[in-house]
Amino acid sequence: MSYRVRIRILPLLNSILPLAVAAALAPPLAAQAGQLDPSFGHAGKTMIDFNLSTDLARDVALQPDGKLVVVGQTYTNNDYSGEDFAVTRHLPNGTLDPSFGGGDGKVTTDFPGLAAVASAVVVQPDGKIVVAGGAFPLFTFLGDIAVVRYNADGSPDTSFGTNGNGVVITALGATGSYAF
Repeated sequence: MSYRVRIRILPLLNSILPLAVAAALAPPLAAQAGQLDPSFGHAGKTMIDFNLSTDLARDVALQPDGKLVVVGQTYTNNDYSGEDFAVTRHLPNGTLDPSFGGGDGKVTTDFPGLAAVASAVVVQPDGKIVVAGGAFPLFTFLGDIAVVRYNADGSPDTSFGTNGNGVVITALGATGSYAF
């Protein structure tokens, strides 16, 4: 006894072919959750240097346009007396944003005679960037809360604070204070 099997190829191709073409032409998927995104920086990472110094990131904020604002501190030769707030802004692909800072995507704020650590950042709806942390006399934690507001281009917002420099320092007693 012989059996004759008929396979209807055309309807099968009509249903599978569009899926195969769509899969072949689709852009490569970004990394899975928990994996480095290869489209960001170099193999999912970016490292920024502020003038051959020690640079530490403390916080990051995502702007509505997909740009990232990263804050932390920078200092050289283990000399904390020159420790400053450090702010960078990155394009969605991880490169520094040339429209921020002096065209290099980086900004520092000095607190003369104090070690300064930026630990938090928020981007306001108007695009201004608020950074908070602490400013301390060397080798003590008897410092004060320090807040800096930057314009969207990274320049100090001179309308913020009382000295026209975009900086507000607040002491909360003799035991020291710090904004996280």
